[in-house]
Amino acid sequence: MVGPAGIRRMAHRVVRRAGSLLRHRRKLAGGLVIAGLLLLLVGLARWLYPVLDGRPPYSYALGGYDELDEPLKEAAARGLKLQKGWVLVQGKHLAELWVGEARGKRALLRWRPHVDEPFLHLFPPLSELLELARALEKHAGEKPIFAWWDISLALDLLASGRLNLPLASPLYEPLFLPPTWPRPGALKAEKGLWGAEAEQGVRHRFDRFARALTAGGEQGLRSLCGLAKGGSFLLVLHVRDVVLSGALFPNALGIAFTRFHDTGDVHALVRQVHPWLEANRYVAYLPLRTEVEGIYVVALMDRASTRGLLVNLLPFVSPSFDPFLIVDGRRLTLVYQRGGFWVYEGGGACRP
Repeated sequence: MVGPAGIRRMAHRVVRRAGSLLRHRRKLAGGLVIAGLLLLLVGLARWLYPVLDGRPPYSYALGGYDELDEPLKEAAARGLKLQKGWVLVQGKHLAELWVGEARGKRALLRWRPHVDEPFLHLFPPLSELLELARALEKHAGEKPIFAWWDISLALDLLASGRLNLPLASPLYEPLFLPPTWPRPGALKAEKGLWGAEAEQGVRHRFDRFARALTAGGEQGLRSLCGLAKGGSFLLVLHVRDVVLSGALFPNALGIAFTRFHDTGDVHALVRQVHPWLEANRYVAYLPLRTEVEGIYVVALMDRASTRGLLVNLLPFVSPSFDPFLIVDGRRLTLVYQRGGFWVYEGGGACRP
């Protein structure tokens, strides 16, 4: 039988062994922590290196093609050299695109991402763009045509330079990038394909144009009149411009964007959209078609987003506001509507 003194000696031995084991565990834990930190730093360095040195996180690859569909055949017949291309990330194709080239310029003609949109670009169908080009060639004359820079650039090539397009230069705004992709590197990839960024004067005009779209109706019209130097002008809008404007000016235009299955039945689409709108308390919506299957819906998130010129010149569906109240036939006249394109003439917009 062990007495009290023996129990005390056993207890001391247990404490000493526990202390020794604890010291070894602390050393082991410290080593594991250091190893973990080293691995974290290596991973962080690999993730940050492209950010720090500005390497493109993706690349464009252009090549030949086997056959052309009807819209591409028409683009080729207009004198454009066509190339099919892909967006590559570590050898994977994330998007398919078609590029047109003429007079030393390149323009995007077709954009089909293989991931959820918006990705890098958001572009209207080529068939809609060609139909618009034909109409403008017949009726625009010398009037300045204000449209988003990528649409302006495509129209400039399709119309062989016969249209007055003050914003027809590459500006790369906005670019829809995953959060971990560095913007400086992405700009290198874009400039490598489309060419050097537009001169400062074009960038200044585009900034005034883009801000006019999200300004209030009267203020927006005054800005457009200033760009047109007080004369008549054409304003080319596309539904997808709402998404681009929301990306550039999120404080002025809060938008949501999602895709629904396209059955070809308008009533079925409405039944899909309304629960989404009501669950999120969005105030208005507008369908959007691109080159990708399905149908997208652009929603305005709040009442403050309904005040800008752009959203009041497009047919948003809403129980709470009328999107065309600011359209006065004496100042802005709707002269063309096909697909997602809405074209207004500002013949009287700049007169007192």
